[in-house]
Amino acid sequence: MKLRFMLAVLLFTSGLYAAPTVFNVNGTFADGTQVTGTVTIDTSTGVVTSGALTLSAPNAATLTTIQAAGPCASGTVCFGVYNANLSVTLVFPVIQNLVGYSGGNLCSTTTSCSAGSVLYLPPAGNPTADLLTSGSLSPAPPAGTPAPPSLWLALAGCIAILAYALRARRRTYA
Repeated sequence: MKLRFMLAVLLFTSGLYAAPTVFNVNGTFADGTQVTGTVTIDTSTGVVTSGALTLSAPNAATLTTIQAAGPCASGTVCFGVYNANLSVTLVFPVIQNLVGYSGGNLCSTTTSCSAGSVLYLPPAGNPTADLLTSGSLSPAPPAGTPAPPSLWLALAGCIAILAYALRARRRTYA
């Protein structure tokens, strides 16, 4: 009975861990700069964990450092990705947070939001802002099919429970 209960609990909890989701970023700013790349969001906590954005000419750059942006406009969530010279603030038309986020349009001049996503250009003391005219995040296809950590956790737990049961059985018949 204990063994069945422990197996049931282990299998149930192994499905509760959600791996961070990688999203493809695509967008265009008013001056023609294209933004592409990826952003990783832990959709179980709503935290942006990493980003790698590439900007095309006329503002060619690679941005990889994540920073909290804010305060965000009411009804939106925002964060920044930057390097030493440029920064992009991406604004999502989501209420409260990114928990359970599955992709969608970014706030831009073509999306109804109380604020828009912005590319900030140097100089740092008085940056010029370039608004996003359109943009979206879509889930990236998996890069392979590695076994999820929850599967390894469940497997390890099953082995431990089996070892415990065998040991208890040996004591009973010894």
